[in-house]
Amino acid sequence: MISVLKIVFCLILTDFYIFPFEPVALPGINVKMILAGLSLLYICFLLATRRTASIGTDLLKIFFLTIPISLFSLLSNVINDTSDYSFNFYFVSVFVWMAAGFFVVSMIRWCHEKLSVQLVANYLIVVCCIQCLLALCMESNPELKDFIDSLMGGSEAFMGNAGERMHGLGCALDVAGGRFAAILVMISYFITKEHSKIKLCFYILAFILIAVLGNMIGRTAIVGVVLSIIYMLFDLFRGNPSGNKFGLYLLGCLCIIVPALVVLYNTNDVFYKQLRFGFEGFFSFVETGRWQTTSNDILFKSMVVFPDNLKTWIIGDGYSANPSIADPYYVGKTYHGFYMDTDIGYLRFIFFFGLLGMASMVAFYIGLCCICCKRFENLKILMSLILMVNLIIWFKATSDLLPIFSILLCIDRTDLQAGKFEL
Repeated sequence: MISVLKIVFCLILTDFYIFPFEPVALPGINVKMILAGLSLLYICFLLATRRTASIGTDLLKIFFLTIPISLFSLLSNVINDTSDYSFNFYFVSVFVWMAAGFFVVSMIRWCHEKLSVQLVANYLIVVCCIQCLLALCMESNPELKDFIDSLMGGSEAFMGNAGERMHGLGCALDVAGGRFAAILVMISYFITKEHSKIKLCFYILAFILIAVLGNMIGRTAIVGVVLSIIYMLFDLFRGNPSGNKFGLYLLGCLCIIVPALVVLYNTNDVFYKQLRFGFEGFFSFVETGRWQTTSNDILFKSMVVFPDNLKTWIIGDGYSANPSIADPYYVGKTYHGFYMDTDIGYLRFIFFFGLLGMASMVAFYIGLCCICCKRFENLKILMSLILMVNLIIWFKATSDLLPIFSILLCIDRTDLQAGKFEL
């Protein structure tokens, strides 16, 4: 019983980490910040009990990788005389995520008395499945939806952004979709390496659940679906001996899930509406012969806007958020969304701090991937897949996979050797 309670506790912490929200009782403070604060207390405890400490070289590398982002952001503010500091303190965000991730990882280690990338990934997978099921239940039960929304402080702003979209507890839109995509490529990687029947069934069921319901929440998850299928097919054609076993289990799971989806699609109005939204492109292709989605039409027809001068291309205009709202001294064109009415990640980077800033952001995530590849040499393919997801979703939004890389970087190769504390 105690072991079960420990696991539930770690699942709650993992959920608060990967899908943070602002509790209604603590306005202005989200649960990620609370986890980071608990991490500092835990670090102090470790320092007091072990009496020795060292700062890992990887942590220093990450700090130096954030310097160009802050410098180009500040330079853009100075040159353009703006007060939009969206990326000036990016290094703070990085270390808050890492501190929060360190506490979650430490609690998982305490619970299981061991630690690995796969174990942490399993927690992330279960949390994503729970959020997907919670979102579907909320759509079907207005009372549950009102209760969950009432737990989130600033929920009016949250709901204003989410609109009529399916959402969970702090889980919505492209932010959720991007994290679902990363979790999906994790699942696909472990599927090709797993030999346990129980774990293989778990991964397949989780993949289908997140691929279907996750796309209803944030269609960015389709990036993870496509990359996962490509990777699994490549691994199968490469001659993976476990491929036949995977195929059999996948077929068995599909024989159960596909009929269930068909029944829900034809009998449940909520599921019918959300499934058509989540896979709008597929339904459009089957019914009209053209791949078409409302969001893509908006994206390519109105949001593809490029700078019209060399200065903006190099160092940007110093705006990322909507200047009509954020800057009281702004007298230019009024926008309804972000600056220049574009949500596209790469373009928002360019308009904020130019190609220099955009290159520093790309270099930062490539650097994180390289650090992970060096730390987990047998997982280079997985880390590269996660990096690919991050670079692809920037074609649609600025949401990134910093939480995924951060929690993985908190897994130490030596697993906190006795008498030594290393972050």
